[in-house]
Amino acid sequence: MKTTFLRTSILILTFILGGTINAQEKKTNHYAVMTTKIQQLKPITLASASLLEEDGDLFGSFETIIYGKEVTSLTDKKLMEPYLKMAKEAKVTLVVCKMALNKFQVSEKDIPKEFKVVPNAFTYYLQLQKKGVMGLSL
Repeated sequence: MKTTFLRTSILILTFILGGTINAQEKKTNHYAVMTTKIQQLKPITLASASLLEEDGDLFGSFETIIYGKEVTSLTDKKLMEPYLKMAKEAKVTLVVCKMALNKFQVSEKDIPKEFKVVPNAFTYYLQLQKKGVMGLSL
């Protein structure tokens, strides 16, 4: 009787501790891509959709950071509509550089509300990398 109780207890502890260790080993994946080209939003978003499917529950976030002269294109609602739809479906967070908006005289109110505005694209990207986000700059 004691032997059966001891074996059962060891078996239960093994499952409990083993489950805890496995849960700690799973790492959520976070991604960021920087670009200056609006036309790259489609392939970047397709990459996010692929990673979302591949990672499953381990998919954490995917951010696309736009900077440079093409921030002026963000005000074109017709151009941006398909990109915004794709980004939403692929769980992409769209980010734009406030410095670029200012430099090219684009008002925040004229860009789609889906965009998160950050003060400096480069600082933001480096901060993400410090947090362990996998990044790519195009």
